[in-house]
This record gives sequence, structure tokens and C-alpha cells, in this order.
Amino acid sequence: MILTLQGDDRTDSAAFVPIERPRLVERLSVSASFPIALLVAPAGYGKSVALRQ
Repeated sequence: MILTLQGDDRTDSAAFVPIERPRLVERLSVSASFPIALLVAPAGYGKSVALRQ
């Protein structure tokens, strides 16, 4: 049996809303002008999300 819980204004199927990271986005923009840029952090720190922003 699968139990589904619904809150007042929360839906589990909503799209992921990324956290705003203006300093990181600016640094990535500047580093894009160089031939190689590394984005290094442990798993789960939002590297892919930051690059998509």
C-alpha cells in the first residue's frame, strides 16, 4: 500500500527551485573565459545545479 500525504500548499511533484548563489554564478561566468575551469566540491553540494543556473 502506498500512502500519499498532501500539505496545504505543497506538492511533491513540483519542480526543484534552485537556491540563488549570485557570487558563485559570477565567479563561474568569469572563469568561463579561461580554457579550463574546475568546479570541485563533495557530493550533494549542488555543483550541477550551480552550472545549470
